Amino acid sequence: MVTLERIENPRMMEVRLPDPGPRAGAPNRLYIFGGIAVFEWTHETDDRWEGWVHDSLHISMISIPGVPRIFDDQVSNSIHTVSLAQFSFSDTWRTGDTWGYSIDSVSAYFPHDHALDLADFGLNVELSLRGYKTNLFRLSFQLMVLARV
Repeated sequence: MVTLERIENPRMMEVRLPDPGPRAGAPNRLYIFGGIAVFEWTHETDDRWEGWVHDSLHISMISIPGVPRIFDDQVSNSIHTVSLAQFSFSDTWRTGDTWGYSIDSVSAYFPHDHALDLADFGLNVELSLRGYKTNLFRLSFQLMVLARV
């Protein structure tokens, strides 16, 4: 697994929604989290035909200032996106190679156990790359959560 080094420019917004009235369990908060996930994933190969290699990145929201505790039974819905923010490749003599970068999937996760002192939640990102010497360094992300707190 690729290791998250830090989150740059972390942001959080909490929007209080109108009282849902008699509908028990209806969402009363919209949380929006965003920033730039900084990590380093370098892949080198001499095998021209190796193809795509895959790894995953875990982006925890727990380091964002003022982050609330959110558990999966409180979440009504979530929308999440990531995009490549920094990458590089080396091409010194290997003409004809194909380089590539891919975000294969993004999913949000929330803890189940309310007894946890550290309620970690965030994004799981599946990544792929190919090429002689390829590097991924940063992803920008946004996680929007509709919840009842």
